[in-house]
Amino acid sequence: MGDGYIVSSYRKTLPLARIAELEAWTAADSRGLVVLPSTELTDTDVHVATVRRGLSCKALDVDELAEFRESWFRQYLGGG
Repeated sequence: MGDGYIVSSYRKTLPLARIAELEAWTAADSRGLVVLPSTELTDTDVHVATVRRGLSCKALDVDELAEFRESWFRQYLGGG
């Protein structure tokens, strides 16, 4: 995984409405973001990871994902 990127994996069986919600979140700010389905996720809806940190959500929460992304970029860019 390259430094500065966020890889987001979502449960392949996630309902289409939830995938659409994830797509909208991605489209709103896709900088450094890679999103892909996963057959390995079974007990969580989504897992996001950087080279240094990760977050798993049992239920998709785009606000929490947004906070993870913003926090990561502040840290990555040296702002906290």
